[in-house]
Amino acid sequence: MVSLLCRWGLTLKNISGIRHHTNKPVFCKFYYYNMNWYLAKIIYRIVCGDGHHQSQFDEQLRLVWANSKEEAFNKALRIGEREQDAFPNAKQELVHWKFINVSELYKLGEMIDGAELYSRIEERRNADAYIETVNRRAAFLKLYPGF
Repeated sequence: MVSLLCRWGLTLKNISGIRHHTNKPVFCKFYYYNMNWYLAKIIYRIVCGDGHHQSQFDEQLRLVWANSKEEAFNKALRIGEREQDAFPNAKQELVHWKFINVSELYKLGEMIDGAELYSRIEERRNADAYIETVNRRAAFLKLYPGF
């Protein structure tokens, strides 16, 4: 629930949009109670054309602002459903970005500089190739910091 504390000391609850008092805008400051940031992992399946290819999945980490874990989960579900997409690729095959589900949800603690948000262990057959890829990405970020 969002509560607003208005200039005249009025408290309005469940506000959506701007309220008017005697045809004059009521200027309010937002005070969020029990609101927290959550990190949600939203999974999409990518299917090109008829789907006869190696399965591809897009794992996206999204920040969600909510009162509870349940609300954060439901918001993440709505994001996933809303952002499904289909478009033609360069070969004019239809590419579907199909929402699968929200697979992980974490309440974030205090936002401090350097706080770990996510970690994943990678297992690769060729360690040197993986390290080279990481270093190339880092070099790109240094060359194009605004990208």
